[in-house]
Amino acid sequence: MQPKRPKLERKKEYVPRRGSGELTSDSPWRLRRPFGLSISCDQTRLLIADSGNHRVVSWPLKAPGNRPWHDAQVVAGGRHGHGERLNQLHHPKGVVAEASGAILIADTLNHRIVRWIPGAKSGTLVFGGRGCGQRLDQLNQPTSLTFDSAGNLLICDTGNHRILRLPREKLNGLQAIEAERVADGNPSKGDDDDDDADGAFEDDFEDDEPDDKADDPEPWISDVIEDLKQHFKPIRSGMSLEDLYNRLLAASNGQLSLDKFTVVVRTYRPDLSDAACSQLFSTVNSSGSGSISLAEFLACFS
Repeated sequence: MQPKRPKLERKKEYVPRRGSGELTSDSPWRLRRPFGLSISCDQTRLLIADSGNHRVVSWPLKAPGNRPWHDAQVVAGGRHGHGERLNQLHHPKGVVAEASGAILIADTLNHRIVRWIPGAKSGTLVFGGRGCGQRLDQLNQPTSLTFDSAGNLLICDTGNHRILRLPREKLNGLQAIEAERVADGNPSKGDDDDDDADGAFEDDFEDDEPDDKADDPEPWISDVIEDLKQHFKPIRSGMSLEDLYNRLLAASNGQLSLDKFTVVVRTYRPDLSDAACSQLFSTVNSSGSGSISLAEFLACFS
């Protein structure tokens, strides 16, 4: 009798699921409206301008076990929300790597170019950041970056309908004062279509913002809710969601208010600030009544 051959299993690519327990508020593999792409200077990692999460993430081009997200990293922004500080980005839409290993980022809605070096907690200003405008020391929603053969930085200054060039020697200083115009597609002054073109471009970004604030909660809120769902499952809590709600209600004098909800949340997520707990509470308490109802609790965590 011949020995049985070992059964060969086809290697499948693993994709994390919602509710798998691998989802956290800092998940660098979870993208939201990614735009710009680039390759790291050592050709081993993919750089992604994760615009909707206001950050740049890095994924390995080759990863053992077909699980690149296990070595995914946030390399710029993301940890402090969007804003104008140098440790923040605001809808970045372009990224390019320098030979030194640093990355240059088109920080689109901050109208600037910033540099982040590996391991840095904040960036440095390279160009722009002087308000939105048309002067040669200003940008208007830059969206793409690349280098020419001489090492000069080319900037797609989309809101100004032009391409700018920063000479290589200006990239080595703290901040470039002015750029050179390479191509300018601006309509002639007084053209009736000029205002319409600018407005149309701004509308494209305005469509991004309300979506973050309306029916679709901010990414970190969705992540926390998914995390809580795992803890609230009957297999872990030992009771149904309805029984869990009633127990929480009994311990809260009949109202699952913000204060009581914060205590519950911090049992599992002690890292959340008061402001974060308040925002999370507002998402769950969709009626705005000030107390989470059973229907709202079930709708959110079932």
